[in-house]
Amino acid sequence: MTSVPAPSPSLEGREPAPGSPASGGRARPATLVGRIMTYPGRPHATWWHRRPEVLDGAVVVVLEALSSLQIARTHLAWEAWLFQQLLLLPLLFRRRHPSAVFATAIAVYVAQWSVGEHLVADFGLLVALYTVAAERGWRRALPAAVILEVMVVATSFRNSPDHGGALGSLVFLTGLATAALFTGTTVHTRGEYLEALEDRARRLERERDQQARLAATAERARIAREMHDIVAHSLSVMIALADGAAAAGARDPEAAHQAMVESASTGRSALAEMRRLLGVLRDGSPAEFQPHPTLASLDALLTTVRGAGIKADYRVRGRVPDLADTTEANIYRIIQESLTNVLKHARQPTSVTVAVDWMPGMVDIAVTDNGRPPAIGWAATGPPAAAGHGLTGIKERVGLYLGTLDAGPALGGGWAVRARLLLDYGHP
Repeated sequence: MTSVPAPSPSLEGREPAPGSPASGGRARPATLVGRIMTYPGRPHATWWHRRPEVLDGAVVVVLEALSSLQIARTHLAWEAWLFQQLLLLPLLFRRRHPSAVFATAIAVYVAQWSVGEHLVADFGLLVALYTVAAERGWRRALPAAVILEVMVVATSFRNSPDHGGALGSLVFLTGLATAALFTGTTVHTRGEYLEALEDRARRLERERDQQARLAATAERARIAREMHDIVAHSLSVMIALADGAAAAGARDPEAAHQAMVESASTGRSALAEMRRLLGVLRDGSPAEFQPHPTLASLDALLTTVRGAGIKADYRVRGRVPDLADTTEANIYRIIQESLTNVLKHARQPTSVTVAVDWMPGMVDIAVTDNGRPPAIGWAATGPPAAAGHGLTGIKERVGLYLGTLDAGPALGGGWAVRARLLLDYGHP
């Protein structure tokens, strides 16, 4: 007997992350503050947030103006103007190279301190420290803050020989440096938090899209199975009825007429089911919901088989447990497809037996006919490719319950399809 394994689910591959070259998205800013300012979820991400270089230029222009005014009023030497440019112009590149800009500012300030110059441009040191903290975090900011504090202490005691003045200057300048440090680290922490939220939102969006695609694929497969079961079974019954009517037309016109009436009724029922399923696929049109077929519908199913001239027996053993609607529908479809295969592929069948054996946590289903299977190698390889997707649909339904499926010649002749479903592992 041929054993058909149950299918295993598979996941689709991951898509490239938004903003990566593979996805074709726009590249993200290289600096942390740039990523904060361009975060798409921020309602206050105005044009200057998206253009941080404009803000950097404005800071430099303001400090240049104040420092130039100081130089002009105090008539400082030309070296003061040179120190001013060396301190402020590197701030234009502070976001890209914060550590280098801070090191340059410290070196220029040491040279300026050695000649005794004091400029408003020295506030550029605080801007450089803030940038290191905002872009690089605590690890880089703490050494920079220590270096700046050393310069603050040296400047305070050099400019104020008396301890009272030096202490006041030290407290004031240390407060400014501490404010720059903590403001920068706060911005850095907030930026990391927003970046984590953004990454999480992207991951959730990818997972949502993937789940939607998987759900759509599963729904398409379900509808395809339903349409195959309905169309294949109904057409098989109609063909059998039409053949019977043609054979009985001459000797028994009444039987032929009854067979054609049943064939037309089966066709109308199949057409209504197809319209219902296609309505689910049609965008914008409400689907006409109908209940799933249940085990109580098996009598009507067997009646259609009997109408095709085949004796159909239904045997049940054990106590039927409480089942979900989808489980009953899947059991019904398994039996329906097995009967369809009898009508389509069995040669000269006269009887078919449907046996359902209920056991704790599982159910065995056996559909056996007495017809001769086609002489094209079913016993060795299973149903041929030309036979359609009947056993494939049964296998998929059995796989939902981690069950097993066997299809092959029966011991007493004919063909048998046997399925075992583990009801405790059912999926809707």
